[in-house]
Amino acid sequence: EPYYFNPTNLLKSSLTIILDRDARDNPFFPNRGHKVNVSAFLAGGFLGGDENVYGWEVKGEQYFNPWWGHIVDFKARAKVVDEYGDTAEMPISDRIYAGGAGWGYGIRGFGYRDVGPKVMRQIGATDQIDYRPIGGRTMVLGTAEYVIPVFEKFKIALFFDAGNVMEDAYDFSFDSMAASAGIELRLDMPQFPIRINYGW
Repeated sequence: EPYYFNPTNLLKSSLTIILDRDARDNPFFPNRGHKVNVSAFLAGGFLGGDENVYGWEVKGEQYFNPWWGHIVDFKARAKVVDEYGDTAEMPISDRIYAGGAGWGYGIRGFGYRDVGPKVMRQIGATDQIDYRPIGGRTMVLGTAEYVIPVFEKFKIALFFDAGNVMEDAYDFSFDSMAASAGIELRLDMPQFPIRINYGW
């Protein structure tokens, strides 16, 4: 089946371009400012290899410090990957996944990689159904947070996450979105930040 096609010997040759602007006051634990990141990559084609895949991504973050060390921040992210040329079906390892914790691809309150397209499989001769994520080609994510300092390195964050992964490239439909709200406990250690969150 094409969704589970994952050759063991696969050569991927790619080129990535990244434009980044960081105007935050602290790169690890920002209180104010913004960051914008735009990237694009190309694999295969004149670069050679077994895969012909391209993609781009745009990320933005904005931080405000309205009063008494409290922080309000907004983050948004959009990503597209697609195959081209003689690559008929993108390998599952190159697809986009979302769900779980972390600003990278997380939607807190959902399981790891649990947001987006899935295939349904019946387990043996039982009536039990298993849903396996297969990833997609388009992703949109958004986050809003209100962070309250408790003491020097300990903070409480109230969050709202929303987003989805669509199967087709450039499918920015917002009619079906995964969303969660919750609370996160943060211990901002410089080398090892700790995040404990609970989302609904």
